[in-house]
Amino acid sequence: MTLLVPYPMKEPPGPPRAVRVGSRAAAVGRELLQFVKDTARAFTGSRSAFVAIFLALLPMGAYSLGLALQSNVAVELGLGDREIGTLGLIGMLCSAGFCVLGGWLSDRFGRRRTLAVFIVATTIPVLILSVVMRNFGWVLPIDTTAVDRPVAPAELVTWFWVLVIGYSVAQGLMFGVGTAIFMDVTTPTVAATQFTAYMALCNVVYSYSATWQGRSIESWGYPVTLALDAAFGLISLLVLALMGKVERASRSGSTA
Repeated sequence: MTLLVPYPMKEPPGPPRAVRVGSRAAAVGRELLQFVKDTARAFTGSRSAFVAIFLALLPMGAYSLGLALQSNVAVELGLGDREIGTLGLIGMLCSAGFCVLGGWLSDRFGRRRTLAVFIVATTIPVLILSVVMRNFGWVLPIDTTAVDRPVAPAELVTWFWVLVIGYSVAQGLMFGVGTAIFMDVTTPTVAATQFTAYMALCNVVYSYSATWQGRSIESWGYPVTLALDAAFGLISLLVLALMGKVERASRSGSTA
């Protein structure tokens, strides 16, 4: 990456730099201060960039089937290491492929519109699994080392496979657009810093989602946790509606 990507790049010639006044340390300090000001202005200079902060702090759709809950249920349903690995590989391929498709669709039909659809799509497999697990009586976590542990019905295992793969498709579509929408609202002069900050906030979402879901499973079981995850994931739709138009408009400073 270091040798083959950045090395051949050449920045286009820009205007001549102003003559430095004072010491080098003072000049560096002034440039750093200006960069901090530009970065702060980038987050607050447009409505879409400012609202994107709150969008990054919320789960965009359901997250449970992409976190520890999925692996826990897989083990409790009796899936072996090979089956769990196969399911993970299929899910990864689906997410990667549909991530590209999601970005392409958002270019054609608009970021917010497609992202809203894909956010809703991530909640559908989660809600279905919640209903299925309740119907089969698979509610609270079980001890996988217990001698008399219950055997999961084959139909429940089949439902689990189908819904996890379906979730991977929806999650890939959502991630492709969710990442692009943050890049759309960045200011070009500080885009790298601004985009990295948005992504860091998104990582916070994974952290607190895994935490509350683990506690919820122990207290209320899988069906309730799945339903809560889906409901919480839809809150981001309200924030998305407040962003206004973001496709390329924010590049030119528009806040429409």
